[in-house]
Amino acid sequence: MPQNSKWILMVLIGFASITIPLNALVLIADPYSQFSLPSKYTSGIYKKIRFSGPGLARNAKYEIAVLGASAARPYSPEIIAELTKKKAINLAIDGGTAFEQKLMAEAVLKQKPYVTIVWQQAWLIHKWPEKSTRLGTNNFPYELYTKNPLNIVKYLNNPKSIYLSINSLLNTIPQDFTKTLGVTPWEKRVEVDDLEKNVQYYKGVAYKKALLEHPIHKQNKFNPITFDRRFAANVTSVVTTAPDARFIFILPPYPSLMNDVFFKIFPNDINYITRLRSSLETLTRTYKNVTVIDFQDRSNFLQNKRMYKDLLHFKNSYASVLLEEVFSRSNMLRN
Repeated sequence: MPQNSKWILMVLIGFASITIPLNALVLIADPYSQFSLPSKYTSGIYKKIRFSGPGLARNAKYEIAVLGASAARPYSPEIIAELTKKKAINLAIDGGTAFEQKLMAEAVLKQKPYVTIVWQQAWLIHKWPEKSTRLGTNNFPYELYTKNPLNIVKYLNNPKSIYLSINSLLNTIPQDFTKTLGVTPWEKRVEVDDLEKNVQYYKGVAYKKALLEHPIHKQNKFNPITFDRRFAANVTSVVTTAPDARFIFILPPYPSLMNDVFFKIFPNDINYITRLRSSLETLTRTYKNVTVIDFQDRSNFLQNKRMYKDLLHFKNSYASVLLEEVFSRSNMLRN
């Protein structure tokens, strides 16, 4: 055998001797639940729904899926099961853009075309361009959302997958690393009545400056044509391709202080809310499998300061109140 051929063979053997064990390690640990459900959620890493959500959507057993951003995290599967007698899963993504939520909805529907999707809509998610993610184009794990041979290879050889697999098997995932990934399980969030503190924070000069410099707020303008294009791409497109699914859209409550603080900084955001409500109402008129539950004009929610952690999030303890009305008005309550 020529010298060059021997050298190439040795390189290939060396490469295989490293990659095959690492691939097997990721396959066994499966840190993002791509092949099976975790036996138990001990590491906390599975709570990183942006990464593990597509796998959970494929492998978990459920009839109801919750989608949305961080404000939808309090809608726990346990509460939903108690109200509807159906298994549920919460796949809400902390800080998830409309595009990210669309990808999650598609992952759910590909596996379960007859599912009920409870999808909470916040106007902020529609301020992002229609194909934007919080992590940026290069860092978002697109390969986890579509299971095909090439994406499986990417998953098995991803350095982060390998790192997490090693630490998961050793059960030594560093706390600082999980914080970097933004792991904040909704079950363990401590509720503090900090609405007033949050309001003062929003009113602060430094925070106001930071908000104004944020990419989605920097151009504080509203364009109805742009909004309609984004809504059609990330919401309507999902509904039109899922005639056998049921969609329950929630417009969540916000405290009246939003008008005194946030909307004073960004007055055009009110246009987003108005347009979002109108767009959802159009869906209900067009598709029989769509229901919209709007909590945003309810005085009992607007004036109840004790209900909120901050301007954008209600407390976990109020989730059951909202969900009971959601499923009652959707004729899904079961005694």
